[in-house]
This record gives sequence, C-alpha cells and structure tokens, in this order.
Amino acid sequence: MYHPALRPAPLALAIALALCSTTLCAQDVQGGVAAVTAIEFNIAAKPLGEALGDWALQARRQIIVRPELARGKTAPAVSGTLAPAEALGRLLAGSGLAARLEGEAVVIVDAASATTSGALPVVTVNAQADASASTENSGTYAARAVTLFKGQTSLREIPQSVSVLTRQQIDDQNLVAVEDAINKMTGARISDFQRSEAVYVRGYTISKQVDGAPMQSAGVGVDMALYDRIELLRGPSGLLTGTGNPGGVMNFVLKRPQADYAFNAAATVGSASNKRGEVDVTGPLTKDGALRGRLVVVGQDKDGFTSYGDERKQLVYGALEYVFSPDTKVGLSYYYQRYQYYNSYGVPLDSNGQVVARGSYVGPDRLSTQTDSRTTVDLTHKLGAGWETHAVYSHANNRFEGYSAYTSNAVSTSTGLANYSLTHANNTYSWDGADVYVSGPVRLFERDHVVTLGYSYSRYEGDTASKTVTGASKDVLDDHNYDALIGSAGLDNLNTAHTQTITAQSGIYASSRIRLADPLTLVLGARWTDYSSKTRSVGATAGNWTTSAAAATDRFSPYGGLVWDVNRNLSFYGSYADIFVPQTTQDYQGNVLAPRVGWQGEVGAKTEWFDGALNATLAFYRIRDTNRSMVDPDHVGCGGTTGGTCYRAAGLVQSQGWEFEMTGKPSPRWDITTGYTYNQATYLRDTTASNVGAIFAWPRHLFKLWTQYRPGADGGVASTWTLGAGMNAQSEIVNGTVRQGGYATFNARVGYRIDKNWDLSLNLNNLTDRSYLRTVGYTGYYNSWGDPRNVQLIARAHF
Repeated sequence: MYHPALRPAPLALAIALALCSTTLCAQDVQGGVAAVTAIEFNIAAKPLGEALGDWALQARRQIIVRPELARGKTAPAVSGTLAPAEALGRLLAGSGLAARLEGEAVVIVDAASATTSGALPVVTVNAQADASASTENSGTYAARAVTLFKGQTSLREIPQSVSVLTRQQIDDQNLVAVEDAINKMTGARISDFQRSEAVYVRGYTISKQVDGAPMQSAGVGVDMALYDRIELLRGPSGLLTGTGNPGGVMNFVLKRPQADYAFNAAATVGSASNKRGEVDVTGPLTKDGALRGRLVVVGQDKDGFTSYGDERKQLVYGALEYVFSPDTKVGLSYYYQRYQYYNSYGVPLDSNGQVVARGSYVGPDRLSTQTDSRTTVDLTHKLGAGWETHAVYSHANNRFEGYSAYTSNAVSTSTGLANYSLTHANNTYSWDGADVYVSGPVRLFERDHVVTLGYSYSRYEGDTASKTVTGASKDVLDDHNYDALIGSAGLDNLNTAHTQTITAQSGIYASSRIRLADPLTLVLGARWTDYSSKTRSVGATAGNWTTSAAAATDRFSPYGGLVWDVNRNLSFYGSYADIFVPQTTQDYQGNVLAPRVGWQGEVGAKTEWFDGALNATLAFYRIRDTNRSMVDPDHVGCGGTTGGTCYRAAGLVQSQGWEFEMTGKPSPRWDITTGYTYNQATYLRDTTASNVGAIFAWPRHLFKLWTQYRPGADGGVASTWTLGAGMNAQSEIVNGTVRQGGYATFNARVGYRIDKNWDLSLNLNNLTDRSYLRTVGYTGYYNSWGDPRNVQLIARAHF
C-alpha cells in the first residue's frame, strides 16, 4: 500500500472533506472552489500512483491508496495555485476512484464500492471527465478540453490547432445564429447564401459532427440555444471522419441536463424589428437526482435588413439523462425547429460590373419553409481500471419547400431588366450517424499509455424534386410577383420526376498516445474507411439505382503526431494527416475521377497560463491536395448530354500559412479571444495555364478579436458593469469578375448586472455601418451583403 509518511492533514482539509456530500464535493472540484487554503501545485502528467505521491508531497498531506487501484491509470498534469481538494479532484478525474477522509489520512477508494455508512462522506469526481469539457457556467472563453478525439482530451494533448467557441462567448456576443457563431471562430468562414451549410477553413470545406456522431449536415441554421459549445479542429480529419474534407471537422455539442435546478430566460428587441424570446430550464426530475431533464424553447420574429428579409423561427429542445450508477449513464435528446424566410440565391451584378445595392432582393414574394429535427441517444459506461466505453446515435431530418430565383446575366443599369430562372423545390433529407469507442490506459515498458478503438457509421438519404422555368427581361429588383408565371408553368405541381440519393460511410479507427518519456508523447492513429453512393430517378415508376464509381473499401488513412511538453506552460507539436475525398465528376470516357488525395503537415506551439485560464496557439501548416477535379477543355459530352462538361484529375492545390489564437482571462476581470490567420492557397497545376499560381476565392488575411472588461472589483458599483469591443477584418477576395476589397467591422457591448438574478446588455454590431460582401459569388447570383449597423437590447434572468 502506498503510504507517504507526512504530517497529519490539517483541520481545514478534514472539514472540507467531511462536510461534502458526494455531489457537492464533485461540484466543488469541477467549479474550482477553494475549500481550503490554496497552495502552489506542479504535477506533470504521469501514472496515477506517482501523481498521487507528488500531491501528497506538495500538499504535505497523508494519502493512502492500494497499488491495484492506481495500476494502469494515468493522471493529467495539474499546476497552479489550487486548494488541495481541487488539485486531488483533477488528478482523479475520469479514473473511477474517489477520495475520503479516514482519521487523519486521505484514502483513495473505488467509487463504485464506496459508501458513506459508518464513515465520513466520499469525495467522488467521476463526473469531472465530462464536466471539464463542458463550457456552460464556466464564465470564460478558454476551454480546458474537447471531446473531438473521443473522450476528454486537453487542447495541449492534440497535435493540431483546435478552437472552442464557449457558451460564455456565445452569450456575451449574442450569437443566436450558428452562421454568426462560426464566423467568430479563428480561421473559419461560412458561405451563407440561401442558408448554405458550407463552412470553410484554410480554403477548404469541413466535415461536421453532432455530439461526436458523424453527420453530412450538422444543422447550420439551427438556433444556438441548443449548444453548449462548438469545437473546431483545423486541418484534415480523416482519423475522425474517414472521407473528411481537408479543412477540418466541427463538432456541435448539445447542452446536457444538469444535476442542479436552473432557470434561464432571455428577451431581445432590436433593429429590423427583431423580437426574440428564449427559456431554458434544467434540473433533477426524481428525488434521488438520478433522472435529470432539460427543456429549451425559442421564438423569434424579425423583418431583416433587405426588402424581403423577414424571418420567423420556432424551436423546442428536450433532453433527459439517467444516471444508473457512478459508472453508467444514458442520455436522450430531441429538437424540432421551424424556420420561415424568403429564400434567396443572393444578388447579381449590374451591367457596370458592380454588385447591386445593399438591401436588394431577387426572388418571389413567397415565404419558404425549412424544418429541422434531430434525435440523439448516448451511453457512457466506465469499465474499470480507467477504461471507458461511449456510444452515440443520432437521426436527423430536414425538409425544405419554397421558391427562389436568380438572374442569368447582369442587371441593366438603364432599364433594371435581366433574364432569370425561377425554381420551386421540395426536398427532404435524412441523416443517421453512430459512433462507438472504448478507451483506456495500457501499461507497457514501465509507462502508461492510452489506447482508443472505435467504429463510426453515417448514412445520408436525399429526395429532391424541383421545377425550373426561365424568363427574359424582368425588373428583378423591384417586381417580385411571379404568380402568373408560376401558374402558366405549373410550378405549384411538383408531381414530376425526382431524384433519390443514398450515401453510406463506415470506418474502424484506432489511436494511441504513447508516452516515450515524461515530457514526450507520440500520437499514432489509423482509420479504415468504406464509402458508397447511389442515385436513381423516380417518376411514375422508380428507375434502377446507379452506383457511383466514387467508392472505397478499407481505405487506409494514417495519422501521426508528436507532443513535447517543455514545461507546465509550453508544448511543441508536429503532426501529419492524410486526405481522402471520393469524387463524382466524370472524364471524357465516362469514368468517375479518382478520389482526391493529399496530406497536411503542421507544426506549432501551445501555451497555457494561470492554470489554463489563458491559452494560446501558434501553428504553421501546409496542405497538398492532388487529383482535384478540373474542367477538361478538350472534350465535351460527359454526363450523358451533348454539351455536358468533362473533367480531368489535373488539379493540384497547395494551401499553406500560419495561425495564432489566444483565448481566456489575462486577469480575473478581463476576457479576450483573438485569432489571426495567414493563408496562401494557390493552384500549382491546372488545365488552364493562366490559373497556375493564382489564388482561389479565399482571403489571405483573417483577423478576429473580442474582448470584455469588468472595471470594478467584486462588491463595488463598477463591478456591475462590463464593457466589450471587437472587430472582424479580412483582406480582399476575388472570384472571377467579382471582388470584395479588404474591410473591417467593429462591434461593442455594454452590460449591466442589476442583481444576482437579472442583467441587461446592449450589443452594437457593425458600428461604422460598413458595406461589404459576406459571400463573393458570380455575375448572376451568390453575392450576399453583410448586415448593416444594428443594435440589440437583451435582458437575461438566472434562477
């Protein structure tokens, strides 16, 4: 039995442990409340038994633990000025062990067998593994961990750059729309015409997950009231998503039911007749607290900033969680959102080559309706000896029904006329995603390592029906009545051929964190992916399925990285990641092009200060993407049509640059998040010689900043106020003949805390009323103006 001979625990520690119930002590550890006098800890990540010995030496406390309980378990690094109980809680996080006081000694026990009968109450910290990744009620912009890599992983353990948009920043900046939230994250841009879900990082689109389950669509457009946080891994994510895009992967993490009762409400009024209400209530549903629930309800109605910018949104989200034992819990959640708006493909250029005026709208005066729903179920079970298994399944549905129009040429500046296309669409989509893994420590060569094995599956089904009619010489900017054309063309009747698509992907993955030395960790991973897709046309009868040649069987994607912990504040890392993306375009012989393949190399440094309250990352990367589908100018007739475009796998693109990000609290009353991205994305090879060396439509410079300060110390009048300011800036984007020059927008916030239950904030966006294109498109469509200056007043209640 490990039994350091040190002086007895002081009375303060005894009182702190004895007065804690199981739940209260867990909350004390998670929340960082100093139950006793804080002291300086400096414990490196190491085997749990050794870490407990370090805790005993540094805390000058007596601790008792049986060797078999600690064998095979590892403890994270713990450093900073902490209460001893808090430091101990962090060491035991996720281990399945608990601490209790017996006489003058702190005794480590198995939490599953620990009871309070005949002994002082147990201090259990089983929930810490989940809670430390959660950002709700954290009061900070700095995340301590993410769940992207299966289980809790600290940001410094990941040899790629990772960002987290926390719940605190979401509330402070009033980021109620997912697309607005994404645009605040370092290096990310969203193409938001027609409520698009295309998110770009490092010049490429990204993959998406919800609570770790792979999804082709993560519901961009769904209200942010659902989410605890958004996690973003920049760079290829094949280990996580199989056929993931080179840009990275974004994980949307839903709010969970809480063990303690809480009621939160918010009411917003603002520019463009914006009216919004939100209620969020959570807490235990049974006397013993084993069953917990959560309900979120949102309603919003606003006129928008264009002539047809009206939006109406209703959302309901419910979640249950049942804790069977300290080792096992299961969760179930469901949300439904109904969203009505005037659908738009953006605005065109005029005949002088300028984008038409901000506030313009091209399309019919008919509301479109989009509904989204998702059901998620998950199970977490601790197997013992530090091993854990987790399974999640998610099913989502999306339906869109509406009209839209776009021009096929520039709008005449003299007549206002243009040729146009009008479309009526009725599309339904469904997604199924599942992920299951087991993870735990392995003792080898006198060191503890971590191994993860898992399987993921995703399936997408789409059924799309549409009719399109073209017309000439219409005043598309002022005349939005298309009823006569809709009637004569029979656009209301969609009893016509529609297309069905099914895409399936599955994969087995494995990863390991091999501790080569105390400061040096080797990260190795691999994934074997299967991918298939098929389509058919359905009219009076269903046609035969056509299987795409864009398929893969046991496609191998390796991953490797190295992390060197220089000291408790600084780590250096390097990594390699593979790229694999099947393609659907054809060459002139009718063959589907070979999959896009490539790689990314990344090196960087990560730092954390003030016990993780302030984090920073510096990353340098290069991505090479080969077999990029490019137009073949020498052949036509592909795709079964005489004038069909042919392609060849002739493209080679390189995206390289560097990023810097800093988030957290430089001081207790000051919050900051800032990020800068330099990216040079160019064509290295192209069928058009003039394109070689040219950049594609991506800004070379991206800068984002938000900071907030509370001028007074707790208790003073000034402490009730908060002042915030920020900016988003980027360099020019050129897409063919359309150009958006560099620009910056500025935002501000003034907050006032009325009392412990009520606060008010005034958020001002685009203070200088800068006109800019949020999306740079083409001559006839996909150009989208950013919002003008606007003001939002928000009242929040917390009980």
